Amino acid sequence: MALRIGFIGANSPNKTLCDALRTLSGASEPVEIVAVADSDLSKSKIWAASCGASAFSSAPKMFGALEKGALDAVFVALEAAKRGAAENASIAHGAALYLVPPLGAHIRTSNALGLAVRKNGVLVGVHAPHRYASALDVARKIAASKTRKIAAFDARFTLAETENLWLGAWPLFDVLRVLGGEPKRIFGLGGAGETAPAGAALCELRSGALASVCVERGVKSAGEIRFSRGDAQFRLQFDSRRVTFEQREGETQTVWRSEDLVEAQLRAFVNALVHGRRAELRPQLSEAAKTQKWALAAQRAASGGKWVEI
Repeated sequence: MALRIGFIGANSPNKTLCDALRTLSGASEPVEIVAVADSDLSKSKIWAASCGASAFSSAPKMFGALEKGALDAVFVALEAAKRGAAENASIAHGAALYLVPPLGAHIRTSNALGLAVRKNGVLVGVHAPHRYASALDVARKIAASKTRKIAAFDARFTLAETENLWLGAWPLFDVLRVLGGEPKRIFGLGGAGETAPAGAALCELRSGALASVCVERGVKSAGEIRFSRGDAQFRLQFDSRRVTFEQREGETQTVWRSEDLVEAQLRAFVNALVHGRRAELRPQLSEAAKTQKWALAAQRAASGGKWVEI
């Protein structure tokens, strides 16, 4: 029996996920796109027609038209301010969730989601394909070495023009957490307001390291993090599909690359949904919420030009 999938948000992130799901779909794990909902009904209709699905103008209308249990999983990619209602409706419908960050415009939204998920035992995947990169695993082990701690990280991120400046940088903060550990506080150096063209911040990590963060708008989302240890220089680059990690020491350069990460994460989500292998999911929702808290703190710090505890 095919996995029945619904999408809330007829946008580029969900279309990328839809294409990847259809690529993964096979005899063993067939996938059927059942419904697409978007506030712009014309977008829903165009996308739904291409995959034989039903189109709706909102999540409530989609769930109202479908019997409970008609969807095995719902993929949600919405603006931060519109999060919460769609996820709650999906949980009430009995569907698993796959969420494209950010998880909301306020910490209470992600906290409420966490409570609802725990109460109902819902399976949740959070879109973070970089978490499946072998190149990131190499970088994490090097950064975490106890022989000599990393004193500073230089992090830069370009995000799509339409996204909220700091919340759109969720992937950068998540990669920073993997490399440097948990943050302690953050100081805003510019970038106040959702529509700001660029922003900067200084973060103090609980390890004692500092991380300078610069975020700007561009055509596509991509990030870069640099750090050093002695004479060795390290650079990690990532976008929505792949991670590359480079080590340069003198004239010697070593490069690790991880690709096709979207398919790797979706395969893990399907395995968790069909076979119960929840341990394969990363990050867990609780981990993703910690990254969300960092992004929200960056937004507050930019507005106040002061230290904000995380």
